[in-house]
Amino acid sequence: MLLSIQLAGVRMSTGGLLGSLPQTFEHIESVTDGLTWWTVQEVIDLIGKGVFFYVKDSFGNVARVDVVNSGNPAQRSFIKTHADGKISDNLLALPGGPLYRSGLLGKFTSSNSGAF
Repeated sequence: MLLSIQLAGVRMSTGGLLGSLPQTFEHIESVTDGLTWWTVQEVIDLIGKGVFFYVKDSFGNVARVDVVNSGNPAQRSFIKTHADGKISDNLLALPGGPLYRSGLLGKFTSSNSGAF
């Protein structure tokens, strides 16, 4: 049986180093279903084991979370949503993300929504 997890929020991180390069941009550090928090690496590992992560907007549109590998061993993999044809940056529009905070795309929903 395939385990499906609807994501309800993100935690962003800024600064620090990626390899030897300084980071000055925000990136997703971890995600939650409203009950459990996972680091991006944990989500990548779980997707590799067949777990299906997704986000759903208030209209019911579902976007699957995928792993993106840069192909460069010096750069780490990251997660993003598969284009759903409705809206971009689905993860960043979840509570805790910059698009949600700005009010631009804060129309995402979760059955386990809570404070982030």
